Amino acid sequence: MELEFLKNYYENPSNKVHYSSFSYSDLFAQLENKQADLYQKQEGNNHKGMGIHAHSFQKLDSVTSIWGKASYVNQRQGGIRWNNSLDFDKIRPYVIADSTAATTKFQSYAFQGGYAKELNKWSLGASLGYQANMGYRTRDPRPKSISSTIDLKMGLGYDIYKNWSIDVYTLLSKYTQNTSVKFANEASQASLYQMQGLGTWNNYFSNKSSKVTFEELGYEIGFNIAQNKAKNFAIGASFGQYNLDKLVFSSMGINEGGDDINKLKKEQLKIHALKLFHWNQHQLGLRWQTNITNHSGIDILYSNNDKYLIRLMEKENYKFEDNSHTIEGFYSFTAPHYTLSITPYFKIQQTIEQLKETGVAQKFQYQFLGLTFDYYQKLNTKSALKLTPTFTYRNVSNSSNMLQTETRKESIQEWLKQDYKYNSTNYIHWGTSATYQFEPINFPMVYVTFDWNAIQFKTKENNQNINITIGVTF
Repeated sequence: MELEFLKNYYENPSNKVHYSSFSYSDLFAQLENKQADLYQKQEGNNHKGMGIHAHSFQKLDSVTSIWGKASYVNQRQGGIRWNNSLDFDKIRPYVIADSTAATTKFQSYAFQGGYAKELNKWSLGASLGYQANMGYRTRDPRPKSISSTIDLKMGLGYDIYKNWSIDVYTLLSKYTQNTSVKFANEASQASLYQMQGLGTWNNYFSNKSSKVTFEELGYEIGFNIAQNKAKNFAIGASFGQYNLDKLVFSSMGINEGGDDINKLKKEQLKIHALKLFHWNQHQLGLRWQTNITNHSGIDILYSNNDKYLIRLMEKENYKFEDNSHTIEGFYSFTAPHYTLSITPYFKIQQTIEQLKETGVAQKFQYQFLGLTFDYYQKLNTKSALKLTPTFTYRNVSNSSNMLQTETRKESIQEWLKQDYKYNSTNYIHWGTSATYQFEPINFPMVYVTFDWNAIQFKTKENNQNINITIGVTF
Protein backbone atom coordinates (compact mmCIF):
# COMPACT_ATOMS: atom_id res chain seq x y z
CA MET A 1 0.00 0.00 0.00
CA GLU A 2 2.86 2.41 0.75
CA LEU A 3 4.35 1.86 -2.72
CA GLU A 4 0.98 2.74 -4.27
CA PHE A 5 0.95 5.91 -2.15
CA LEU A 6 4.39 6.84 -3.56
CA LYS A 7 3.68 5.96 -7.22
CA ASN A 8 4.05 9.58 -8.45
CA TYR A 9 7.55 9.80 -6.95
CA TYR A 10 8.61 6.58 -8.68
CA GLU A 11 7.55 7.85 -12.10
CA ASN A 12 11.15 9.05 -12.30
CA PRO A 13 13.36 6.02 -12.99
CA SER A 14 16.29 7.61 -11.15
CA ASN A 15 14.27 7.30 -7.91
CA LYS A 16 13.91 3.53 -8.25
CA VAL A 17 17.39 2.79 -6.87
CA HIS A 18 15.68 2.27 -3.49
CA TYR A 19 12.27 1.14 -4.76
CA SER A 20 12.68 -2.00 -2.65
CA SER A 21 15.22 -3.03 -0.03
CA PHE A 22 15.40 -6.57 -1.47
CA SER A 23 15.36 -8.27 -4.86
CA TYR A 24 12.35 -10.22 -6.07
CA SER A 25 10.81 -11.77 -9.17
CA ASP A 26 7.14 -12.48 -9.74
CA LEU A 27 5.60 -14.77 -12.38
CA PHE A 28 1.81 -15.16 -12.54
CA ALA A 29 -1.11 -16.12 -14.76
CA GLN A 30 -4.48 -14.40 -14.59
CA LEU A 31 -8.02 -15.23 -15.75
CA GLU A 32 -10.56 -12.43 -16.22
CA ASN A 33 -14.33 -12.36 -16.69
CA LYS A 34 -16.12 -9.01 -16.93
CA GLN A 35 -19.86 -8.61 -17.54
CA ALA A 36 -21.71 -5.29 -17.72
CA ASP A 37 -25.40 -4.37 -17.82
CA LEU A 38 -24.73 -0.65 -18.19
CA TYR A 39 -21.70 0.32 -20.26
CA GLN A 40 -20.33 2.61 -22.97
CA LYS A 41 -21.03 1.01 -26.33
CA GLN A 42 -17.61 1.77 -27.82
CA GLU A 43 -15.95 -0.24 -25.01
CA GLY A 44 -18.23 -3.30 -25.00
CA ASN A 45 -20.11 -5.18 -22.29
CA ASN A 46 -18.02 -8.30 -21.66
CA HIS A 47 -14.35 -9.17 -21.55
CA LYS A 48 -13.07 -12.71 -21.12
CA GLY A 49 -9.46 -13.69 -21.30
CA MET A 50 -6.17 -14.64 -19.75
CA GLY A 51 -2.78 -13.10 -19.24
CA ILE A 52 0.74 -14.18 -18.32
CA HIS A 53 2.93 -11.61 -16.55
CA ALA A 54 6.47 -11.45 -15.21
CA HIS A 55 7.89 -8.69 -12.99
CA SER A 56 11.37 -8.47 -11.54
CA PHE A 57 13.33 -5.97 -9.43
CA GLN A 58 16.98 -6.71 -8.69
CA LYS A 59 19.41 -4.84 -6.45
CA LEU A 60 22.85 -5.39 -7.92
CA ASP A 61 24.43 -3.57 -4.97
CA SER A 62 23.48 -0.85 -2.48
CA VAL A 63 23.50 1.87 -5.18
CA THR A 64 22.43 0.02 -8.34
CA SER A 65 19.09 -1.51 -9.33
CA ILE A 66 17.58 -2.98 -12.48
CA TRP A 67 13.98 -4.00 -13.20
CA GLY A 68 11.92 -5.50 -15.96
CA LYS A 69 8.39 -6.47 -16.97
CA ALA A 70 6.93 -8.71 -19.65
CA SER A 71 3.33 -9.70 -20.35
CA TYR A 72 1.03 -11.42 -22.81
CA VAL A 73 -2.76 -10.90 -22.79
CA ASN A 74 -5.38 -12.73 -24.86
CA GLN A 75 -9.02 -11.55 -24.64
CA ARG A 76 -12.41 -11.73 -26.30
CA GLN A 77 -14.04 -8.29 -26.03
CA GLY A 78 -17.76 -8.57 -26.76
CA GLY A 79 -20.61 -6.16 -27.40
CA ILE A 80 -18.45 -3.44 -28.97
CA ARG A 81 -20.35 -1.10 -31.25
CA TRP A 82 -19.38 2.11 -33.08
CA ASN A 83 -15.68 1.32 -32.71
CA ASN A 84 -13.51 -0.75 -35.07
CA SER A 85 -10.20 0.58 -33.76
CA LEU A 86 -7.85 -0.29 -30.91
CA ASP A 87 -6.74 1.82 -27.93
CA PHE A 88 -9.97 3.79 -27.69
CA ASP A 89 -8.79 6.05 -24.85
CA LYS A 90 -5.76 7.11 -26.89
CA ILE A 91 -7.45 7.97 -30.22
CA ARG A 92 -11.00 8.93 -29.18
CA PRO A 93 -13.15 10.27 -30.76
CA TYR A 94 -11.56 9.61 -34.19
CA VAL A 95 -12.30 5.90 -34.59
CA ILE A 96 -13.48 4.16 -37.75
CA ALA A 97 -16.86 2.66 -36.87
CA ASP A 98 -20.06 0.89 -37.86
CA SER A 99 -23.33 0.14 -36.08
CA THR A 100 -22.83 -3.64 -35.86
CA ALA A 101 -22.32 -5.17 -32.40
CA ALA A 102 -19.42 -7.60 -32.55
CA THR A 103 -16.74 -9.45 -30.59
CA THR A 104 -13.11 -8.45 -31.00
CA LYS A 105 -10.32 -10.94 -30.47
CA PHE A 106 -7.52 -9.03 -28.77
CA GLN A 107 -3.87 -9.83 -28.06
CA SER A 108 -1.19 -7.72 -26.42
CA TYR A 109 2.56 -8.11 -25.85
CA ALA A 110 4.48 -5.74 -23.58
CA PHE A 111 8.10 -5.46 -22.43
CA GLN A 112 9.90 -2.96 -20.23
CA GLY A 113 13.37 -2.72 -18.72
CA GLY A 114 15.02 -0.14 -16.50
CA TYR A 115 18.28 0.78 -14.78
CA ALA A 116 19.05 3.17 -11.89
CA LYS A 117 22.28 4.05 -10.12
CA GLU A 118 23.54 6.46 -7.45
CA LEU A 119 26.85 8.30 -7.95
CA ASN A 120 27.71 10.20 -4.77
CA LYS A 121 25.03 12.94 -4.59
CA TRP A 122 23.69 12.17 -8.05
CA SER A 123 21.27 9.50 -9.17
CA LEU A 124 20.39 8.57 -12.72
CA GLY A 125 17.97 6.17 -14.33
CA ALA A 126 16.38 5.17 -17.59
CA SER A 127 13.67 2.77 -18.78
CA LEU A 128 12.54 1.58 -22.19
CA GLY A 129 9.13 0.06 -22.88
CA TYR A 130 7.44 -1.47 -25.91
CA GLN A 131 3.85 -2.66 -26.33
CA ALA A 132 2.19 -4.21 -29.37
CA ASN A 133 -1.58 -4.80 -29.63
CA MET A 134 -3.62 -6.63 -32.23
CA GLY A 135 -7.40 -6.84 -32.58
CA TYR A 136 -9.54 -8.49 -35.25
CA ARG A 137 -13.02 -9.86 -35.94
CA THR A 138 -14.11 -12.94 -37.88
CA ARG A 139 -17.58 -11.70 -38.94
CA ASP A 140 -18.48 -8.86 -41.31
CA PRO A 141 -17.37 -6.18 -41.07
CA ARG A 142 -13.90 -7.60 -40.35
CA PRO A 143 -11.55 -4.94 -38.98
CA LYS A 144 -7.95 -5.79 -38.22
CA SER A 145 -5.92 -3.36 -36.14
CA ILE A 146 -2.27 -3.45 -35.13
CA SER A 147 -0.77 -0.83 -32.83
CA SER A 148 2.60 -0.27 -31.20
CA THR A 149 3.91 2.07 -28.53
CA ILE A 150 7.55 2.83 -27.67
CA ASP A 151 8.32 4.80 -24.50
CA LEU A 152 11.75 6.03 -23.43
CA LYS A 153 12.03 7.60 -19.99
CA MET A 154 15.16 9.21 -18.52
CA GLY A 155 15.66 10.73 -15.09
CA LEU A 156 18.24 12.56 -13.01
CA GLY A 157 18.31 13.33 -9.28
CA TYR A 158 20.53 15.34 -6.92
CA ASP A 159 20.83 15.47 -3.11
CA ILE A 160 20.69 19.20 -2.44
CA TYR A 161 20.84 19.45 1.36
CA LYS A 162 21.04 16.82 4.09
CA ASN A 163 18.16 14.43 3.31
CA TRP A 164 16.47 16.68 0.73
CA SER A 165 16.66 15.90 -2.99
CA ILE A 166 15.39 17.20 -6.30
CA ASP A 167 14.88 15.20 -9.47
CA VAL A 168 13.71 15.72 -13.05
CA TYR A 169 12.67 13.30 -15.77
CA THR A 170 11.45 13.24 -19.34
CA LEU A 171 9.40 10.75 -21.33
CA LEU A 172 9.47 10.41 -25.12
CA SER A 173 6.70 8.39 -26.76
CA LYS A 174 5.83 7.20 -30.27
CA TYR A 175 2.55 5.48 -31.15
CA THR A 176 1.26 3.98 -34.41
CA GLN A 177 -1.97 2.18 -35.29
CA ASN A 178 -3.00 0.71 -38.63
CA THR A 179 -6.61 -0.40 -39.12
CA SER A 180 -8.21 -1.90 -42.20
CA VAL A 181 -11.76 -3.22 -42.63
CA LYS A 182 -12.69 -5.99 -45.07
CA PHE A 183 -15.92 -7.75 -46.01
CA ALA A 184 -16.40 -11.39 -46.97
CA ASN A 185 -19.86 -10.59 -48.35
CA GLU A 186 -19.32 -8.10 -51.18
CA ALA A 187 -23.06 -7.80 -51.89
CA SER A 188 -24.10 -6.55 -48.44
CA GLN A 189 -21.74 -4.29 -46.55
CA ALA A 190 -22.30 -2.18 -43.45
CA SER A 191 -21.60 1.54 -43.72
CA LEU A 192 -18.22 2.65 -42.34
CA TYR A 193 -18.04 6.00 -40.59
CA GLN A 194 -15.03 8.19 -39.81
CA MET A 195 -16.21 9.47 -36.42
CA GLN A 196 -15.51 12.99 -35.18
CA GLY A 197 -17.06 13.10 -31.71
CA LEU A 198 -20.45 12.96 -29.99
CA GLY A 199 -22.05 10.89 -32.73
CA THR A 200 -20.88 13.00 -35.69
CA TRP A 201 -18.82 11.76 -38.63
CA ASN A 202 -16.84 13.02 -41.60
CA ASN A 203 -19.42 13.25 -44.40
CA TYR A 204 -16.92 13.10 -47.25
CA PHE A 205 -14.58 10.25 -46.22
CA SER A 206 -17.15 7.97 -44.57
CA ASN A 207 -17.86 4.98 -46.84
CA LYS A 208 -14.98 6.05 -49.11
CA SER A 209 -12.16 4.63 -47.04
CA SER A 210 -11.76 1.37 -45.13
CA LYS A 211 -8.11 1.87 -44.13
CA VAL A 212 -6.82 4.37 -41.57
CA THR A 213 -3.54 5.09 -39.80
CA PHE A 214 -2.99 6.89 -36.50
CA GLU A 215 0.41 8.35 -35.68
CA GLU A 216 1.33 10.07 -32.44
CA LEU A 217 4.43 11.69 -30.99
CA GLY A 218 4.51 12.94 -27.44
CA TYR A 219 6.62 13.95 -24.49
CA GLU A 220 6.29 14.41 -20.76
CA ILE A 221 8.50 16.29 -18.33
CA GLY A 222 8.30 16.24 -14.55
CA PHE A 223 10.07 16.95 -11.28
CA ASN A 224 9.96 16.07 -7.58
CA ILE A 225 11.30 17.69 -4.43
CA ALA A 226 11.49 15.09 -1.67
CA GLN A 227 12.65 14.58 1.88
CA ASN A 228 14.20 11.25 2.84
CA LYS A 229 13.47 9.67 -0.57
CA ALA A 230 9.76 10.65 -0.22
CA LYS A 231 9.48 8.68 3.03
CA ASN A 232 8.59 11.94 4.83
CA PHE A 233 7.55 14.50 2.21
CA ALA A 234 7.36 15.00 -1.54
CA ILE A 235 5.91 17.52 -3.94
CA GLY A 236 6.07 17.45 -7.71
CA ALA A 237 4.43 18.08 -11.05
CA SER A 238 4.50 16.85 -14.62
CA PHE A 239 3.31 18.15 -17.96
CA GLY A 240 2.73 16.08 -21.08
CA GLN A 241 1.78 16.91 -24.65
CA TYR A 242 0.85 14.42 -27.37
CA ASN A 243 -0.02 15.14 -31.00
CA LEU A 244 -2.09 12.56 -32.90
CA ASP A 245 -2.73 12.52 -36.66
CA LYS A 246 -5.40 10.44 -38.38
CA LEU A 247 -4.80 9.54 -42.03
CA VAL A 248 -7.19 7.80 -44.40
CA PHE A 249 -6.47 5.96 -47.64
CA SER A 250 -8.88 6.34 -50.57
CA SER A 251 -8.84 6.15 -54.36
CA MET A 252 -9.10 9.94 -54.58
CA GLY A 253 -6.25 10.53 -52.16
CA ILE A 254 -3.59 13.17 -52.74
CA ASN A 255 -0.76 11.39 -50.90
CA GLU A 256 0.32 7.77 -51.19
CA GLY A 257 0.99 7.76 -47.44
CA GLY A 258 -2.62 8.77 -46.69
CA ASP A 259 -4.48 12.04 -46.29
CA ASP A 260 -4.82 13.49 -42.80
CA ILE A 261 -8.41 14.32 -41.90
CA ASN A 262 -8.10 14.90 -38.13
CA LYS A 263 -5.54 16.07 -35.62
CA LEU A 264 -5.76 15.73 -31.86
CA LYS A 265 -3.62 17.71 -29.43
CA LYS A 266 -3.61 16.28 -25.91
CA GLU A 267 -2.19 18.08 -22.89
CA GLN A 268 -2.07 16.87 -19.30
CA LEU A 269 -0.87 18.60 -16.14
CA LYS A 270 -0.39 16.66 -12.90
CA ILE A 271 0.43 18.19 -9.52
CA HIS A 272 0.91 16.13 -6.37
CA ALA A 273 2.10 16.45 -2.78
CA LEU A 274 2.34 14.02 0.12
CA LYS A 275 3.35 13.99 3.76
CA LEU A 276 4.15 10.89 5.83
CA PHE A 277 4.59 10.55 9.61
CA HIS A 278 6.28 7.60 11.32
CA TRP A 279 6.28 6.63 14.98
CA ASN A 280 6.91 3.23 16.50
CA GLN A 281 4.75 0.74 14.57
CA HIS A 282 2.50 3.39 13.07
CA GLN A 283 2.55 5.29 9.80
CA LEU A 284 0.21 8.13 8.83
CA GLY A 285 0.06 9.91 5.48
CA LEU A 286 -1.83 12.46 3.44
CA ARG A 287 -1.68 12.91 -0.34
CA TRP A 288 -3.20 15.51 -2.65
CA GLN A 289 -3.30 15.26 -6.43
CA THR A 290 -4.67 17.42 -9.24
CA ASN A 291 -5.02 16.20 -12.84
CA ILE A 292 -5.95 18.60 -15.64
CA THR A 293 -6.49 17.11 -19.11
CA ASN A 294 -7.34 19.02 -22.29
CA HIS A 295 -7.92 17.56 -25.78
CA SER A 296 -8.35 19.79 -28.83
CA GLY A 297 -9.44 18.21 -32.09
CA ILE A 298 -9.05 19.63 -35.60
CA ASP A 299 -11.15 18.70 -38.64
CA ILE A 300 -9.34 19.01 -41.98
CA LEU A 301 -11.70 19.94 -44.80
CA TYR A 302 -11.31 18.96 -48.46
CA SER A 303 -13.16 19.90 -51.62
CA ASN A 304 -16.35 17.92 -52.22
CA ASN A 305 -15.17 16.42 -55.49
CA ASP A 306 -15.32 12.70 -56.33
CA LYS A 307 -12.54 12.91 -58.96
CA TYR A 308 -9.74 14.48 -56.96
CA LEU A 309 -9.10 16.09 -53.59
CA ILE A 310 -8.12 19.65 -52.79
CA ARG A 311 -7.23 20.48 -49.22
CA LEU A 312 -9.11 23.60 -48.17
CA MET A 313 -8.70 24.43 -44.49
CA GLU A 314 -8.27 23.24 -40.90
CA LYS A 315 -10.92 23.93 -38.28
CA GLU A 316 -10.64 23.34 -34.53
CA ASN A 317 -13.96 21.79 -33.55
CA TYR A 318 -13.67 19.06 -30.88
CA LYS A 319 -12.91 19.76 -27.23
CA PHE A 320 -12.61 17.46 -24.22
CA GLU A 321 -11.70 18.44 -20.65
CA ASP A 322 -11.24 16.20 -17.61
CA ASN A 323 -10.22 17.92 -14.37
CA SER A 324 -10.00 16.19 -11.00
CA HIS A 325 -8.76 16.90 -7.48
CA THR A 326 -8.13 14.06 -5.02
CA ILE A 327 -7.23 14.05 -1.33
CA GLU A 328 -6.21 10.70 0.10
CA GLY A 329 -5.28 9.50 3.58
CA PHE A 330 -3.13 6.58 4.64
CA TYR A 331 -2.70 4.79 7.96
CA SER A 332 -0.83 1.56 8.66
CA PHE A 333 0.03 -0.43 11.75
CA THR A 334 2.71 -3.11 11.69
CA ALA A 335 2.83 -5.88 14.29
CA PRO A 336 5.10 -8.95 14.41
CA HIS A 337 2.52 -11.22 12.72
CA TYR A 338 0.16 -8.88 10.88
CA THR A 339 -0.12 -5.54 9.09
CA LEU A 340 -3.23 -3.36 8.79
CA SER A 341 -3.62 -0.34 6.53
CA ILE A 342 -6.56 1.97 5.74
CA THR A 343 -6.77 4.35 2.77
CA PRO A 344 -9.76 6.73 2.57
CA TYR A 345 -10.10 9.22 -0.28
CA PHE A 346 -12.34 11.96 -1.63
CA LYS A 347 -12.30 13.12 -5.24
CA ILE A 348 -14.12 15.76 -7.26
CA GLN A 349 -14.14 15.53 -11.06
CA GLN A 350 -15.58 17.47 -13.97
CA THR A 351 -15.66 16.38 -17.61
CA ILE A 352 -16.78 18.44 -20.60
CA GLU A 353 -17.04 17.20 -24.19
CA GLN A 354 -18.26 19.48 -26.96
CA LEU A 355 -18.25 20.40 -30.63
CA LYS A 356 -17.68 24.13 -31.05
CA GLU A 357 -19.31 24.51 -34.46
CA THR A 358 -22.74 23.17 -33.51
CA GLY A 359 -22.68 23.78 -29.75
CA VAL A 360 -23.57 20.17 -28.87
CA ALA A 361 -22.01 19.18 -25.57
CA GLN A 362 -22.05 16.99 -22.49
CA LYS A 363 -20.96 18.03 -19.02
CA PHE A 364 -20.68 15.95 -15.85
CA GLN A 365 -19.65 16.79 -12.30
CA TYR A 366 -18.85 14.01 -9.83
CA GLN A 367 -17.90 13.44 -6.23
CA PHE A 368 -16.25 10.15 -5.23
CA LEU A 369 -15.93 8.87 -1.68
CA GLY A 370 -13.88 5.74 -1.21
CA LEU A 371 -12.22 3.51 1.37
CA THR A 372 -9.74 0.62 1.03
CA PHE A 373 -8.68 -1.77 3.81
CA ASP A 374 -5.61 -3.97 3.56
CA TYR A 375 -4.99 -6.72 6.11
CA TYR A 376 -2.00 -9.08 5.97
CA GLN A 377 -1.77 -11.98 8.45
CA LYS A 378 1.07 -14.46 8.84
CA LEU A 379 -0.47 -17.85 9.52
CA ASN A 380 2.85 -19.56 10.21
CA THR A 381 6.44 -19.39 8.97
CA LYS A 382 5.45 -20.65 5.51
CA SER A 383 1.99 -19.24 4.81
CA ALA A 384 0.02 -15.98 5.00
CA LEU A 385 -3.36 -14.48 4.10
CA LYS A 386 -4.12 -11.04 2.69
CA LEU A 387 -7.58 -9.41 2.44
CA THR A 388 -8.30 -6.13 0.64
CA PRO A 389 -11.93 -4.96 0.62
CA THR A 390 -12.75 -1.70 -1.19
CA PHE A 391 -15.73 0.65 -1.39
CA THR A 392 -16.44 3.67 -3.62
CA TYR A 393 -19.56 5.82 -3.98
CA ARG A 394 -20.00 8.03 -7.05
CA ASN A 395 -22.42 10.95 -6.79
CA VAL A 396 -23.38 12.82 -9.97
CA SER A 397 -24.06 16.38 -8.83
CA ASN A 398 -24.59 17.83 -12.31
CA SER A 399 -25.17 16.35 -15.76
CA SER A 400 -26.16 18.27 -18.87
CA ASN A 401 -26.88 16.75 -22.25
CA MET A 402 -27.10 19.08 -25.25
CA LEU A 403 -26.70 16.60 -28.11
CA GLN A 404 -29.79 17.10 -30.30
CA THR A 405 -30.02 13.33 -30.77
CA GLU A 406 -33.28 13.60 -32.69
CA THR A 407 -31.30 14.77 -35.76
CA ARG A 408 -29.09 11.62 -35.74
CA LYS A 409 -29.56 8.10 -37.01
CA GLU A 410 -31.65 5.91 -34.72
CA SER A 411 -28.72 3.62 -33.87
CA ILE A 412 -26.58 6.66 -32.96
CA GLN A 413 -29.40 8.03 -30.79
CA GLU A 414 -29.48 4.75 -28.89
CA TRP A 415 -25.68 4.80 -28.48
CA LEU A 416 -25.55 8.38 -27.16
CA LYS A 417 -28.49 7.90 -24.80
CA GLN A 418 -26.94 4.78 -23.26
CA ASP A 419 -23.54 6.44 -22.84
CA TYR A 420 -25.26 9.42 -21.19
CA LYS A 421 -27.10 7.10 -18.80
CA TYR A 422 -23.81 5.41 -17.88
CA ASN A 423 -22.07 8.73 -17.23
CA SER A 424 -24.96 10.40 -15.38
CA THR A 425 -26.03 7.64 -12.95
CA ASN A 426 -24.94 7.35 -9.33
CA TYR A 427 -23.34 4.05 -8.35
CA ILE A 428 -21.75 2.08 -5.53
CA HIS A 429 -18.61 0.09 -6.25
CA TRP A 430 -17.88 -2.88 -4.01
CA GLY A 431 -14.86 -5.08 -4.24
CA THR A 432 -12.66 -7.50 -2.38
CA SER A 433 -9.39 -9.28 -3.00
CA ALA A 434 -8.23 -12.37 -1.10
CA THR A 435 -4.72 -13.80 -1.45
CA TYR A 436 -3.38 -16.98 0.11
CA GLN A 437 0.35 -17.56 -0.13
CA PHE A 438 2.33 -20.57 0.95
CA GLU A 439 5.82 -22.00 0.53
CA PRO A 440 5.97 -25.68 -0.52
CA ILE A 441 8.97 -27.77 0.39
CA ASN A 442 11.95 -27.04 -1.89
CA PHE A 443 9.90 -24.53 -3.93
CA PRO A 444 9.51 -20.72 -3.98
CA MET A 445 6.51 -18.89 -2.51
CA VAL A 446 3.22 -19.65 -4.34
CA TYR A 447 0.13 -17.47 -4.12
CA VAL A 448 -3.48 -17.59 -5.28
CA THR A 449 -5.62 -14.43 -5.54
CA PHE A 450 -9.34 -14.07 -6.05
CA ASP A 451 -10.62 -10.58 -7.03
CA TRP A 452 -14.29 -9.65 -7.20
CA ASN A 453 -15.62 -6.20 -8.10
CA ALA A 454 -19.20 -5.05 -8.67
CA ILE A 455 -20.78 -1.74 -9.63
CA GLN A 456 -24.40 -1.26 -8.55
CA PHE A 457 -26.06 1.59 -10.42
CA LYS A 458 -28.98 3.53 -8.99
CA THR A 459 -31.00 2.38 -12.01
CA LYS A 460 -30.63 -1.26 -10.80
CA GLU A 461 -28.12 -2.36 -13.47
CA ASN A 462 -25.08 -4.29 -12.22
CA ASN A 463 -21.57 -4.76 -13.60
CA GLN A 464 -19.23 -7.46 -12.31
CA ASN A 465 -15.59 -8.33 -12.78
CA ILE A 466 -13.89 -11.50 -11.50
CA ASN A 467 -10.14 -12.22 -11.70
CA ILE A 468 -8.29 -15.33 -10.55
CA THR A 469 -4.50 -15.17 -10.29
CA ILE A 470 -1.97 -17.94 -9.66
CA GLY A 471 1.66 -16.96 -9.25
CA VAL A 472 5.04 -17.64 -7.77
CA THR A 473 7.47 -15.20 -6.11
CA PHE A 474 11.19 -15.92 -5.89
